[in-house]
Amino acid sequence: MKALVAIDSFKGSFSSAEAAAIVAQVFRQYGIDSTGVTLADGGEGTSEAFLANQRGGRWEYAMVHDPCGRLIKAKYAFVPDERVAMIDAAMASGIQSVKTDVGFVNPVMTSSAGTGELIMAASRQGATKIIVGLGGTGTTDAGIGLMGALGAKLYDSYNQLLPANISSINLIDHIDLSEIATKRLQLVACTDVDGPLTGTAGAVQMFGRRIYN
Repeated sequence: MKALVAIDSFKGSFSSAEAAAIVAQVFRQYGIDSTGVTLADGGEGTSEAFLANQRGGRWEYAMVHDPCGRLIKAKYAFVPDERVAMIDAAMASGIQSVKTDVGFVNPVMTSSAGTGELIMAASRQGATKIIVGLGGTGTTDAGIGLMGALGAKLYDSYNQLLPANISSINLIDHIDLSEIATKRLQLVACTDVDGPLTGTAGAVQMFGRRIYN
């Protein structure tokens, strides 16, 4: 008998690779020829799984802003020969950055700008295809911060420029993408759910209620 062990990560404890290695080791103790593989679902650990299954890939690092605006060092996976980068949104905009000793930061005060900054860093490194894992984030700003970091400009109905944060969401009349930095990039969103921002099955109701209440 042969076994292929493919296990997603356990949030806050084992990575996919660690979990697969443990299970494969136990199987082998019982005479089952086992091989562990690393996988992910678009959340934390997706870039690690991507890198584990690529030849010639490496980690790259960049200074970006976390959801609360603090400067942090984040990493992304990069395969130079393929000019492909894999970014976990959770690296720059992760939920781990909005936890405090007394609960969570007010989500209205958080931003996804850091993920946009990681996309910019990967582009400057030479990536022409960038895959972004969307899970594990600590912000539901509709990607406004990310868009602002990439050069999008938001305007109200009076053609006044708005700040690129969630406070502008109900004032946005049109968006100027003429200077967006992704025109020559292939961007791929990596997710395992179909989750709109609002509504009874939206991200705010599904995740915000359980985290921030």
